[in-house]
Amino acid sequence: GGVHGKHSFGYAGGGALKGFVGLVSSARNGGIWPALNIEPGTQETYIRTMREILDAILMYLSTETKYPHDDAAAINAMNIVLIEIMRGCEDEMDVNERLQNATEDNVRKWIIDYEIEYILEYSAMVFQSHIFDKCDQPDAIRQQIANWLRGEIERDMTEQIRSIDLATEEGRNELEKLTAQILDIWQQE
Repeated sequence: GGVHGKHSFGYAGGGALKGFVGLVSSARNGGIWPALNIEPGTQETYIRTMREILDAILMYLSTETKYPHDDAAAINAMNIVLIEIMRGCEDEMDVNERLQNATEDNVRKWIIDYEIEYILEYSAMVFQSHIFDKCDQPDAIRQQIANWLRGEIERDMTEQIRSIDLATEEGRNELEKLTAQILDIWQQE
C-alpha cells in the first residue's frame, strides 16, 4: 500500500537507524548534548542517570510514520541495541568516550545488531502473538532466531553496508532504504 508500494512499512527502522548513525557522527565531533540539540545547562537539571540519557537519545531518534507498530518496533529495537552499546557507561562522559572511540567496524556491527533486533521487534508487533511468549524458553528461541538472522544478514548485506559512506547524508539515506529492503525480505520468508 501507499506511495512506496510494497515498502509502506520498514521506514521507521530506517529513519531511526539513519538518525542514530548521524548522531554517532555528530557526537564524535561535539559530544552527545549538542548532537541531541539539548541546550547546555538543561541536561544537568533533567538528565542524570544512564536511563535518562538513553531516553533522551530514544526521544531524539523516534519516528512518526503512518504505522504506530513500525514506530514502536523501531524504538524498542534501538533501546535494546543502545543498552548493549552503552553497557558499562555510567555518565555522559562515558557515553561520549564510547561514541568517540567507535571504529567504523563498531558502527557497522551496531547497524547489523539493529537490523536484527528491528526484524524481531517488528515481527513480534505484527503477529501480536509474541511467538516467543508461547514456548517454554522464549529467550532461547529469540536468541536462536537472532543468531540465524545474523548469519543471513552478514552473508547478504555486509558488502552493501561496507560500501555505504556513513559520513554523508546520501550514505545515510541509502542505509535507510536498505533497512526497509531487509525488513521486506524477512516479511516474505
